[in-house]
Amino acid sequence: EKGQLFVGHSGSGKSTIFDAHSVLLTPPQRLRLNQASRDSGKVADDRSVLNYVRGVWGTAQGEDGRGVAKTLRSGTTWSAIAEVYCNKAGRVVTLAHLYWVKGASNDLHRRYLLAEREFDLHELDFFAEAQFDTARLNRTLKPAGVESFESFSRYMAAFSKVLGIRDEMALLLLHKTQSTKSVDSITAFLREFMLDEPGTFGVAKD
Repeated sequence: EKGQLFVGHSGSGKSTIFDAHSVLLTPPQRLRLNQASRDSGKVADDRSVLNYVRGVWGTAQGEDGRGVAKTLRSGTTWSAIAEVYCNKAGRVVTLAHLYWVKGASNDLHRRYLLAEREFDLHELDFFAEAQFDTARLNRTLKPAGVESFESFSRYMAAFSKVLGIRDEMALLLLHKTQSTKSVDSITAFLREFMLDEPGTFGVAKD
């Protein structure tokens, strides 16, 4: 409650922690991973959720001279992340994402999860053993008090209600402030993230 400080050498995983936090809370179309590195002028490493699931850790030169990603998990694999929130009243909420990819495909499948309790990611171990049967996933999670969503929008509406987040813009502002090192224009920043569009704009357009 008094705040947290993350300190570590370059490459120790600080950005990875914040990327996971951002993925859980930010609409995919507005998500910018490792944005601080981009803002600092470094060459972008094109991080993506798929790259994290695959465990991309570098590149090598292929036979055609092009860069080929080095991965820890090149075949069928799955991954999950979770974040637990609790307040002084003892209420606990867990947000989690489940991802899986089959074979060497780049087709990333996902489910967004919400539980009003502590949720251990090992509770998902059965899913891979069940050959990623989504029907079984729903049958297993629902009685255990875990809601599963196919779309981020429905998931966001559910966790926003539970956590008392009144506006999507608050999530975008959080993502922007935690993932940037500089703001080029305070005016543009305030207009985009902190001010609602005046109703007079619509009246003028009409």
